[in-house]
Amino acid sequence: MSKNTDSYVTTSETNEKYYGVKGWLLILIIGMVFGTPLYNFYELLRMERILGGSNQIFEVYSTITVFAVIISEIIAIKSAIYLFNKDVRGIKFIKYYIYFWIGLSVVLIIIPEIGISSLIRNSIFAFIWLKYLKKSKRIKATFKVNQ
Repeated sequence: MSKNTDSYVTTSETNEKYYGVKGWLLILIIGMVFGTPLYNFYELLRMERILGGSNQIFEVYSTITVFAVIISEIIAIKSAIYLFNKDVRGIKFIKYYIYFWIGLSVVLIIIPEIGISSLIRNSIFAFIWLKYLKKSKRIKATFKVNQ
């Protein structure tokens, strides 16, 4: 009876294959740092056309959006720095980022033109990325976390 060493080799190769800030993790970081602010400013321009620039609802929405983008960018950049330094705190900051946008979506329900769609969109985003963070082989290999 021979001893099977394939599992040992596979585990080591798998860790090397998935090690580093690449793939979906890199896409998530790029989306957080660049995609989210661009999308939110696009939404701001779209809402200005729909609501009118002097509308009180638009003024509330635009103020919330600008502050949200600033806060989320601080979280996103801090997360990216941690992740590129292979620091597990980056994963926690990604989760803070996701929970921040969910919380903001709940607040935005006060604006009917935006609230529900924002909550649905951010909930889908949260579900997908939180699931990824929990199941990812790259996260486990790079940050040595057992999820």
